[in-house]
Amino acid sequence: MSSLPQYLEAVSLGALQGVAEFLPISSSGHLAIAQAVIDEATGRKIDSEGNRLLVVVLHLGTLGSILWSYRRTLWATATDLRYLASVAAATAPLVAVAFTPLKDRVEETFSRPAVVGVYLLATAALLLAGQFLAGRRAEPAPGEEREASAGDVPLSVAAIVGAFQTLALLPGISRSGSTIAGGLMSGLGREEAVRFSLMIGVPAIAGAGLLEAKTVWEAGVSGGALPVGPLAAGAATAFAVGVAAISLLRKAVSNDRLHWFAAYCAAVGVATIVWQAV
Repeated sequence: MSSLPQYLEAVSLGALQGVAEFLPISSSGHLAIAQAVIDEATGRKIDSEGNRLLVVVLHLGTLGSILWSYRRTLWATATDLRYLASVAAATAPLVAVAFTPLKDRVEETFSRPAVVGVYLLATAALLLAGQFLAGRRAEPAPGEEREASAGDVPLSVAAIVGAFQTLALLPGISRSGSTIAGGLMSGLGREEAVRFSLMIGVPAIAGAGLLEAKTVWEAGVSGGALPVGPLAAGAATAFAVGVAAISLLRKAVSNDRLHWFAAYCAAVGVATIVWQAV
């Protein structure tokens, strides 16, 4: 029978997943820092093996957030082969790196808190650079940009955004932040930069969930896995918070407010570096 702490754990992690997956603050970086804080405070490391099934359902929840928030765009572009080709071009670099031993080596080598702090500063720099370059271009007023079409994201731009997406394998580099910044630097409008970042987030999030599901299937569900009730609550929370986070992200980018997230990443990055230094 499910207990209240299990529901609280699932809902809390669901909320964190929904926020950090879409806002440009790096979910992997925050997880690495949180693990270090808990390790130092309690003397024990987080054992994530029993939570792998929760990770899978949380990915499903955040994936649902994109599908719901951009349901019209997804429907409109489902048969647009050129737009789909742009999504594939942006996804290919991540797939190429994710299925090599390099990914695990990077995560092991660069997940130390001090290094994560440095990469959070890099995320802040990317966000500021993207906002600065976007501000130098004349753009339509918010809400006046046209719907997604093949002409919005040329293959060359998609490839650049895809290269930026691979940076997110480094804990502390935000996937949404790096891809939005890459899009803005490459000439995409604010709304299209966010939209394309989330469109390529569909295969990225689905792929990450499938890899976790494969691990769960091969290892079997451990005794530490949460029951169905908390799992469902976690997925629902990740979905609801994800929808709200996407809405906030779209408004922040459209209104030239990426510096909010840059300031946050910089503050957390500096605090983490100082904490590790002393």
